Amino acid sequence: MLGTLIRKELMDHFLSLRFMVSTIIVIFIILMSVFVLKQDYVARQEAFQVTVSKGRELASQSETYFDLMFMGIRVSRPPAKMQFLYSGVEKNPDTKTVVRSFLKPSFQGDLNLNPIFPLFPVVDLLFVVSIVLSLLAFVYSYDAVCGERERGTLKLLMSYSVPRDKIILSKWIGGYVSLVIPFIISIFVIAIFIAASGNLNFQLDDWKAFGLTTLVSLLFIAVMYSVGLFVSVVAKRSNTSISILLLMWVVFVLVIPNVSPFVVDQIVKIDSVSKTQAELQAKTAEQMEDL
Repeated sequence: MLGTLIRKELMDHFLSLRFMVSTIIVIFIILMSVFVLKQDYVARQEAFQVTVSKGRELASQSETYFDLMFMGIRVSRPPAKMQFLYSGVEKNPDTKTVVRSFLKPSFQGDLNLNPIFPLFPVVDLLFVVSIVLSLLAFVYSYDAVCGERERGTLKLLMSYSVPRDKIILSKWIGGYVSLVIPFIISIFVIAIFIAASGNLNFQLDDWKAFGLTTLVSLLFIAVMYSVGLFVSVVAKRSNTSISILLLMWVVFVLVIPNVSPFVVDQIVKIDSVSKTQAELQAKTAEQMEDL
């Protein structure tokens, strides 16, 4: 009986318009973001190799140790392999610095960075999972139970000798599987893309990290869908359910992650960038006077 109910839920989702639209949107956004960020990773990798070569060339031109001590050694931070999937701190352009014996090194940013870019979030897998798929989880689940109650099909279903837990379980499995199908398809395509790309050079640890992030993403989607299904069970009408879920989505996905740093700053004071730079300049001046 449980298998029949699951097949019924799957067919309801597969034949719906929202499944076709969401599948196209998710696959398109994921594949396009990975392709664009991969090009950015290759460009960063080439720039890193050029920086390393120039640093070695300049270091080789020093005839004595004192020349090298005052001129410094130019170093650069290599780009992370996972940046084309999850950008993380790679949004920070500070990747280059000069190491001298009497100065504290500090990273040098790109002065030509377009100031408009930081205003927009990077569309990577983290963005797709946390924003797009979390919202789709509520779109899939908001009327799973209350929608059938409004249409009158829930009474017909409950008239059969089927336990309520099996009905809820079948709705959860059917809806969750339908929701993650486009995500899993995209992950398989990305895995093939990584294996076929010679300039990515993924090792075993990188594949483990890729698999772990995929499992965590699936768990996050499962939690969001479970919350949506719970609200659908409690709410009497579908419009009430979607209103509650949209409010929860705004609070937990948009408000809390953006407000948390300000709350932490009120609890534990964090020095500003300008104050930290002033302290570094003061210490550097003291070291220069001692020298």
